[in-house]
Amino acid sequence: MRSCWWAERANSAVKSLGDVAADNPSTSLNHDEISRFYDRIGSKTLLDDTARYGCESVPPFLAAPYRQIDAIIQQLRRVGKSSFLDLCCGPGAYSVYAAKLGFDVVGIDISAVSIAAATHLAEVQQVSDRCRFVVGDALTSLNQETFDVIFIGSALYYLDLHAALDFVRAHLKADGEFICIETYGDNPIMSVYRRLRARVRGDRDAPTLTRLLGERQIAQLRRAFPTSHVRYYGFLTLVGLVLVPLPIVGQRYEAIARKIDRLLLNRFGFHRWSFNFVFHGNRAVDEPDLDP
Repeated sequence: MRSCWWAERANSAVKSLGDVAADNPSTSLNHDEISRFYDRIGSKTLLDDTARYGCESVPPFLAAPYRQIDAIIQQLRRVGKSSFLDLCCGPGAYSVYAAKLGFDVVGIDISAVSIAAATHLAEVQQVSDRCRFVVGDALTSLNQETFDVIFIGSALYYLDLHAALDFVRAHLKADGEFICIETYGDNPIMSVYRRLRARVRGDRDAPTLTRLLGERQIAQLRRAFPTSHVRYYGFLTLVGLVLVPLPIVGQRYEAIARKIDRLLLNRFGFHRWSFNFVFHGNRAVDEPDLDP
């Protein structure tokens, strides 16, 4: 299919900005650098006294995919799932959400400060008895434990995807469920925006610019979990961010934009312009071939 002129312009702009990873060796994947980046985020969370979790922990205009995740986790708990692994759990918004529903939760993150924030959130929400938090590498910090549900939120792009999927399948119980939300990497407009913002504000780490998941990686997820569903979010709803100072107008716009996005991105196939996606897969009995 022939690309529209503005998609071509966007791709050209990305190219003209240059490949950050190639131009600057410091943008290669560095665990210490990632840990420091999320230590800063964890520090901010520790200062936040709202103690929000689940979809309430994100701004309303970005909350639609997280509401879906909330609903999926609720349904899994209703059908008897009881153990929950939160990979790269950050400050614990979904560790605590799962624990509040009655799951026994393990949360792992490379950032010690984020784990401190998650521990604090669990204490505030009175679910410490259901949560165990571990500082360490997501793929090497567990023994042979298995879980009914494994969740990873906006962090798969930090990991080798093949190794991560092997890990997830090895640690899922039979008929276990894998859920992830990731920023969609093939949107050319957002690619330009992220790179420009990184240059102007310096608030983006290198993997956010170079390793986000696109269609090729989503196909890899589907091969690992043949019984799966992908839903895309965040096209018109993102425009509503400028309406945040106008709560009534903003709420009405968000409700309408969310419905239109659902049609455009998922029913009519315009998912290339989405901001993020939710993947939900069930562990198949037969092991699929995960090679690309």
